[in-house]
Amino acid sequence: MMKITRILIVIVLAVITAYGWVSYVGGKSSKLIEYNRNINQAQQWYKEGLYQRAIQKYELAIEYNNSEDNWDSMFAAYDARFKEDDKIYTEYVDALTEAIRIFPDNANYVEQLVDLYIVKDQYQSAFDLIIQSEKNGVTNPNLERQKLFCGYQYRFSGYVYQSFLPYSGDFYSVIINDLYSSAQLNGSSGDLKDLVYLSRYNDDGVYVQTDDSGSRLIDGEGVVLGIFEDLVLECGLFSEDLLPVLSDGSYSYFDSFAKKQFGNYEQAGSFQDGRAAVKQDGLWGIIDKSGEFVSDDRYSDILLDRNGYYLYDGIIVAAKDNSYTFYNSEWKTISDFSCNSIDIYSGTDIFAFEKDGKWGFVTSKGDVVIEPQYDCAKSFSNGVAAVQLVDKWGFINEDNQVVIDFIFEDADYFNKEDSCMVLVRESKDGEEDKLVWKTIIWTVNRD
Repeated sequence: MMKITRILIVIVLAVITAYGWVSYVGGKSSKLIEYNRNINQAQQWYKEGLYQRAIQKYELAIEYNNSEDNWDSMFAAYDARFKEDDKIYTEYVDALTEAIRIFPDNANYVEQLVDLYIVKDQYQSAFDLIIQSEKNGVTNPNLERQKLFCGYQYRFSGYVYQSFLPYSGDFYSVIINDLYSSAQLNGSSGDLKDLVYLSRYNDDGVYVQTDDSGSRLIDGEGVVLGIFEDLVLECGLFSEDLLPVLSDGSYSYFDSFAKKQFGNYEQAGSFQDGRAAVKQDGLWGIIDKSGEFVSDDRYSDILLDRNGYYLYDGIIVAAKDNSYTFYNSEWKTISDFSCNSIDIYSGTDIFAFEKDGKWGFVTSKGDVVIEPQYDCAKSFSNGVAAVQLVDKWGFINEDNQVVIDFIFEDADYFNKEDSCMVLVRESKDGEEDKLVWKTIIWTVNRD
């Protein structure tokens, strides 16, 4: 009896196993049939132009077969529908984002999503995606081009200026209708307007203001430090309690009470560490805070930066017999490099210099990083430099890649707020073209 029971148990188990196998195979077969039906229907609807219906069927097909081929077909339907109606944009972005998560090595999906972001001017999203893909080891020449294109997008601030003084502190001094006003570094309007003269600001916010009532030295809190006896229409930067002021054709230094201390110079820089560069009798030298020259050394030129300092990050650029050389703070030559023309320091140790009528770029160590090839150039500042070709100015990065095309009449230096003054030709109906300065601002954070 027990033997018969065991035989029956074996038979029952065999039947159950066989039934389960048949059910499994049948289920798989049923799902495969459904998958093929979805694929065929999606392809048919795609041909008929029913792209969203096709997308729905491809989504069902992907649940069974999560292959790149199926995703590719679905994205073809997404792309076709997006060209008809961009309301599908968010769904398209979400689908590509999911595909990149599943297939992180697929550069085509990254390119498609970047292109989609660019269509909607979402350059920051596009740039961030490319950077993240690079970190994942996904890159190609097209993504490199897209990174360059997205990373250097800019916009105009909307404000227009007749001219301006080099920025210092947190402001520009700008000229509008022959009167001076303050402007923030991003180009937006400041608090001071319609002045006879407005100097540059130092880092503490001290400046000179001239209006119909006279000239005053004012601190960052608006406190009048001193009142000048004569009108100030040109001056340097207030530094170490001394201010170089142009009066009657020569420069003199005034203290914080706006009282003249010393000087009768052709040019005068700002004081730093008790020293300043001045030009007298056609030659440059270094003076102390009593106005005495600290040595007998004289130079045909000493380059001052936008703040009027001759020493910047341990570097001095000076010329003897009109040949410029790099010096350290002890006035020892740093390298054998020399040239006949060079631009000022602007925050980066990459200087624009001229050789045989063309401009290139060199470090203070004498390493030429970009060979002379431009008609004119300005030193690098915050990662880019203004360069000129065929009478138009554009911008390059440190790899000598053009990041803003040659479309401007002139260009300044990018400041710490990622903006820059550029000269453009503005035309209005019925009026003659005129040149005006505008501010451009990066729209993408590349940090």
